[in-house]
Amino acid sequence: MYFTRAPKRGDLEGGRTFAHGVTRLNLSASDLSTFVDPPDAALMFGFKAFEPGDGFDKAFAVWMVTLRRRGGDDAISESLQRIFPQLADEESLVRTLCALVDHSRTLGYQKLWLAPGLFKEPLLGPALKRVAEYTKKPVAVVPTSGMAALQL
Repeated sequence: MYFTRAPKRGDLEGGRTFAHGVTRLNLSASDLSTFVDPPDAALMFGFKAFEPGDGFDKAFAVWMVTLRRRGGDDAISESLQRIFPQLADEESLVRTLCALVDHSRTLGYQKLWLAPGLFKEPLLGPALKRVAEYTKKPVAVVPTSGMAALQL
């Protein structure tokens, strides 16, 4: 089972710690002011449970990805990282990115840009193919900048 969450300040312990099960993720003041507090941004966490039928309460945080306004109706994701690297797999990344697409749509964005640094993650390429199938639109790539975009 896979789950995602984009917490707001009220969901955080002490206003800065995302607590889930045995996991405590302390967020920096910069992350809070850039990705948690603004209504047009998000800090998305992807979770993975191990047993079929396990709920969110038994899942572990595997991914963290950022979202903020780039300009106009465009959003940008500039950070993607593994929280528990040993637990990361392609399916958990696909689910996290599809949730990011859905969240971007609810915020009214028309395009989601992916910063070049995200492509250091080896699972991103295969996952993007499946995300493009989910959106039913091709991934646009700008070779000169290394940027890629998903039409929403």
